[in-house]
Amino acid sequence: MTQNRPDPSLMDRLLTGIPGLDEITAGGLPLGGSTLVEGTTGSGKTVLAFHFLQAGIVAFDEPGVFVTLAESPEKLRRFVTEFGWPVAGWEEQRSFAFVDATSDFAAGAVMVVGEDLDFGVLLSRVAAAVERVGARRVVIDSIDGLLDRYGDRAGVRRGLQQILTGLESLGVTALVTMGRSEDYGPVRNSGVEEFVADNVVILRNALHDGIRRRTFEALKLRGTHHRRGEFPFGIVRGQGIVVIPIVPSPRPPATSERISTGNPVLDEMFGGGLFQDSVTLVSGSTGVGKTNLAVQFVLAGIAAGRTSVLVGYEESRHQLLEGFRSWGVDFEQLEADAKLRLLCVAPEAASFDEHLISIKRATSEVGADRVAIDSLSTLERYGPERVFREFVVALTAHVKDHQMAALLTTTTSALASTTAPSERHVSALSDAIIIMRYAELEGEIRRCLAVLKIRGSDHDKRIREFTIGDEGIVIGGPLPTAGLLARGGAPDRPA
Repeated sequence: MTQNRPDPSLMDRLLTGIPGLDEITAGGLPLGGSTLVEGTTGSGKTVLAFHFLQAGIVAFDEPGVFVTLAESPEKLRRFVTEFGWPVAGWEEQRSFAFVDATSDFAAGAVMVVGEDLDFGVLLSRVAAAVERVGARRVVIDSIDGLLDRYGDRAGVRRGLQQILTGLESLGVTALVTMGRSEDYGPVRNSGVEEFVADNVVILRNALHDGIRRRTFEALKLRGTHHRRGEFPFGIVRGQGIVVIPIVPSPRPPATSERISTGNPVLDEMFGGGLFQDSVTLVSGSTGVGKTNLAVQFVLAGIAAGRTSVLVGYEESRHQLLEGFRSWGVDFEQLEADAKLRLLCVAPEAASFDEHLISIKRATSEVGADRVAIDSLSTLERYGPERVFREFVVALTAHVKDHQMAALLTTTTSALASTTAPSERHVSALSDAIIIMRYAELEGEIRRCLAVLKIRGSDHDKRIREFTIGDEGIVIGGPLPTAGLLARGGAPDRPA
């Protein structure tokens, strides 16, 4: 009889349990090794270290030890309450232990021997704590003060090797944090640290165009394969570190299931509706009716017994609810019944990465099948274009990975429309495109729309007039002119 055996390619890894990090490292950190975590002030080193231990205790039943060389255990216990981590309870359960080494120089736990420091006493204290709680994970935060005592590169190398070798002998997987002078400059000490450690990750909190952005980079994980480059991450209250992989993970096959847009005529224009795992771009002028279309899309999902998320960046929650009253639908009751989640956030209140984390968290918590975002153009104004594009890539990857249907609106900059950067980025990744414009016909301004494309299906290519009433968008017959495309244009697509 054949026995199930662990996959050999995963036997040398330890899953951290930190969202996104195990995906980037292709299975976690090297098992039984020590990883040097470098970062500038405010980059999140201590949060990452605590989250590493928290995930071990909660998700994998792996006790942990936190060795503090910088701040007292009392201060750290208060610090982690923001994330909802019950450190005191873990200590009582003997699944967690602090080693307070903040005064080890005075207490003789770190001794001067010749020109070097002897960490033997400190490592003995760590070993005792590991044995007491049966720890599988250890954190040392932070070794800056220790290595700063050395006056030369050779001394730093010997000191760091002594610490890392001591941790390896304990049979634990460890994180050792250390500060950097600059996000993209040298490390804080002599510059040999990255050569001594087998595994090095860098946390950055760099300033770009007046906005700070946290990123994670696995500089090296010796003997393993992992994704290269920087990946954004956020620090989320009540959750901890959330890393955003950016690069799409392997996806399930595309579905052929058709879903309703919420408008039967528009469904016919699409040849039977949208596909379940599709991303639809709605490009339109200000006030033309994009929000109405997004709301119809969301309500159609709820009517089909599905759960939806509506993200609003242009209006507050109160403004949205006031605007919805004419629909005759109790949106607050839909929220109470867990059929809808309204997420209204001021664009400037968070970074692109934090907005993405909020969207992913909301869709996950309610098990959403649909998500509508109104409007990406409003969000786009509050950050660099490159970072916005990464946000769009990661957002569409999340939608595809979870086989959701997404409707994303963008606002053109004029009544006659000029192509905005958000349209360029989203249109290249979208499966379907709707354009909504104003047209001047017979001396009056009318609203009209057209389906520009849909993946894997034929569609109605005519331009149709529409009106907005108490029940939403009502689409009429074709217009007698091609004025929509002539005046509005279609979103540019990369060559």
